[in-house]
Amino acid sequence: MKFAQRIPEHMAEADPSLIQDLLNIPYTNRVQIELSKTALKQIIQNDLTPRQREIILLKYYQNMSNKEIAKILHLDASSVSRTLTRGKAKIYKLLHVYLEYLCHAKLES
Repeated sequence: MKFAQRIPEHMAEADPSLIQDLLNIPYTNRVQIELSKTALKQIIQNDLTPRQREIILLKYYQNMSNKEIAKILHLDASSVSRTLTRGKAKIYKLLHVYLEYLCHAKLES
């Protein structure tokens, strides 16, 4: 089963737990969370490998365990874990860049 390459409409909202895990921001900072959701969606769609995207979407948007993902994608659980770790590291790195850009763009408008 291959997951869609684009984020499906019913999953367009980023899971706040992923944002909080990556940035350590409190849920109360609504402006930063909204900017983070926008940036996160862009990163997931444009910057992850297809496998990273697929595993991130299944993990954080479908709330599947690593074992469930491994079974569906016919992978070892260790491969799922490794891909998830690499995908989250890439998101973390790029999310800071995107947020900085979005903050400057909002201030200029």
